[in-house]
Amino acid sequence: MEHPLLQSYGPLEGWHILLFIGFVSIGFFTYQVQKATRLVMLGSSDARFDSWSTRISEFISGWLFQKKV
Repeated sequence: MEHPLLQSYGPLEGWHILLFIGFVSIGFFTYQVQKATRLVMLGSSDARFDSWSTRISEFISGWLFQKKV
């Protein structure tokens, strides 16, 4: 039995079909990343480094000690 990539499927070889599916999936992934990046860039900027003590205490109580919301 011959390997599926080496077989002919009508006018196309098996590896041509694999390349086509690969390019389509990479293109779809790139589109989704671009769409998500544009959505994130629409948000306003955030001053994340202005209150270290508050952020660290929220991290410890909310994540390490599993504080209920």
